[in-house]
Amino acid sequence: MIIEKRMLGALLNELIIKGKRELKVVFPLDGKGLKPLRLYTVKLGERPEIETSGIDEYADIHNGLRGRIDERVMMEIPDHNDYRLVFQVSGVLKPDNFDTLDKTLQKEAGRDLLKGAKPLYLGFDTNTLRHRLPSILSKVNCGYCLHSGILDELHPKWDRKMRQDKVNLLKQTLGRGFGEFFNQPPLNARKHRIGAVEYRKLMKRYHAEEIIGERGDQDIIRGYSEFESERKVDLMLFSGDGNFVTAACDKRIKTVHIRQTYELPKKLETSWEEVVELVYFSALVYGMIKIGGITLYGVWCGKGPVEWDSESLKLTFEDKGLEERLKKDERICKVCWRAGG
Repeated sequence: MIIEKRMLGALLNELIIKGKRELKVVFPLDGKGLKPLRLYTVKLGERPEIETSGIDEYADIHNGLRGRIDERVMMEIPDHNDYRLVFQVSGVLKPDNFDTLDKTLQKEAGRDLLKGAKPLYLGFDTNTLRHRLPSILSKVNCGYCLHSGILDELHPKWDRKMRQDKVNLLKQTLGRGFGEFFNQPPLNARKHRIGAVEYRKLMKRYHAEEIIGERGDQDIIRGYSEFESERKVDLMLFSGDGNFVTAACDKRIKTVHIRQTYELPKKLETSWEEVVELVYFSALVYGMIKIGGITLYGVWCGKGPVEWDSESLKLTFEDKGLEERLKKDERICKVCWRAGG
């Protein structure tokens, strides 16, 4: 069964109905001598809680696999930085200065255009798109502009696919489920595709404009600067790269430096919406996860551009009754979506 990300809330509800309020999410390594790798546990309630392994413990487990597993396979097992990335791109683990920058954004967006204030546009660099900052920030009334050089930087890194010999090695070492990875992006490419999907999502917004130009920090910053002056708007630029921030400030662009946190608490309190994002991006980064008797594939043989842009997952169920109930939920949800609900 293939579902869009927005159906994951219904899936979680079905699991609660079955009495499963505490869900262990694992990376299903079932090759010889291996055991499933626990990623985190979700405790569902009014305010969901997440219990993580922490960065150090996860790093120890990952390092313990090295030396026992072919290095070509290890490249496809997310390390501690990738583990933390899953929590960051889902919005569960926010930047250190998130509260300050979010308040600044809301203040800037509160301008009155009828009193002569300039329109506000938000711009982003490659790093912030890879971390999905536009989706994590509060929704405000403003415009968006993106530089095509960002997409040009991302494209060579995400447009790669695994060949059959690599997939066979993954199956032999990690388990049969990895056979689904044929002709799909490897780990590093999947991480970069997150940014490309975020770019396209932003461009679908009504007040979004694209600046056509070359790749590279200087060209991207020059394009943003020219957009601001020619359109007579105020631009607020977000970047996680200190050098990019300095260069943009030199061009007198209001630029906010995003400082990602390096810590990952053992316990996190979050929201239902963020749990949905966390499950989705766990499946995407790891390629495959297992939760509550369900295997969720972030990549599978046959996944194409439509499934990437619609943020879809492939699900297989141990409980066929649960699959049928979710299909029924999906039919109801689609009627509501078509009606605008």
